[in-house]
Amino acid sequence: MNSSEIQNNVKKVIDEFDQEEFIYDLLLAYGISKASIKRLKLGDYNLSDDEGTILFKKKIFFKKERPYKLLQTIESMSVKEEVRKHAPRFLMATDYRTLVAKRKFAILANLRLIISDLQ
Repeated sequence: MNSSEIQNNVKKVIDEFDQEEFIYDLLLAYGISKASIKRLKLGDYNLSDDEGTILFKKKIFFKKERPYKLLQTIESMSVKEEVRKHAPRFLMATDYRTLVAKRKFAILANLRLIISDLQ
């Protein structure tokens, strides 16, 4: 799947927005298989026990959150042991009006930069 296909798929997710299906539609837009999405919905692939939270190993940590807590949630997710253990590539928090996301790789790259600056 190339970047223009992903862009078109994401546009479709936004145009046909469904709060209950949003994260699953977004994962489909990025090429995650329908079978994996089905297993995620059933709970087989969701490693989180928290209501409104999805932890899909090496893929995504997603949390439905109150508007005033979105940034705080992203920051706290990045240090949470449960999240670090399953190494999701993306951390996302939303109130379905605003979406805050952070690439896990970027967090690690920033950390390396800080550590190398101290030496």
